[in-house]
Amino acid sequence: LQEAEVSYRSAIEINPNYAEAYSNLGIILKDLGKLQEAELSTRKAIEIKPNYAEAHANLGSILTNQKRLQEAEVSYRSAIEINPNYAEAYSNLGTILKVLGKSKEAELSTCKAIEIKPDFAEAHANLGSILTSQKRLQEAELSTRKAIELNSNYVKAYLNLGEIYRKQKKLQKAELTFLRAIEINPKFGQSYFQLSKLYSKQNEYIKANKQINLAIKYDPNNHLIQGELTRLKLLLSMYKEGKI
Repeated sequence: LQEAEVSYRSAIEINPNYAEAYSNLGIILKDLGKLQEAELSTRKAIEIKPNYAEAHANLGSILTNQKRLQEAEVSYRSAIEINPNYAEAYSNLGTILKVLGKSKEAELSTCKAIEIKPDFAEAHANLGSILTSQKRLQEAELSTRKAIELNSNYVKAYLNLGEIYRKQKKLQKAELTFLRAIEINPKFGQSYFQLSKLYSKQNEYIKANKQINLAIKYDPNNHLIQGELTRLKLLLSMYKEGKI
């Protein structure tokens, strides 16, 4: 990534009006965690080329990472206005609208992404997540299963599906689904976290404790996992003492 950053900066030095180089540099800087620089570079691309849909969408992604969701919404809407067939922009807009509490708009935007690009696994998974938040669990299950059908190694979709099964009280299916996510990527802490919560809700504290320790191993800075680890230590101690 750092080599790519140097290459794009060199291209910009040669041609200061090279909008694509500014936009691509913005993507690299975002991936390097340099969000302010990424934003400036992407805004420069838009200044040079105002109808550059991808740059508006990239800016939306950067602003999302900065948790500036209302501004990100505006950027994605600009991208869609320029390119009404931009499936990725519709899908990302849907994700933002869900977080902003605009659930129906989120659903419509994500459905539009799928209409444009029916084999878009991420959009199907996002729709499943939106439908889950609306408590439409059967529809959510179908959407999430479709995402997995399109991408059999889609860990996020497996985790979403496992959560849907948990809400439906299909606990064995939920367990198998979380285990499948772990099989695909054994170093993703969130999968162990979800499995740990499942075991904990069934009062299987020893199994839950094993999974939460694996979660913290692979995602040591996650505050939710740290909190669950503390909670489970207390529950396990009480369980061993026969207090629960």
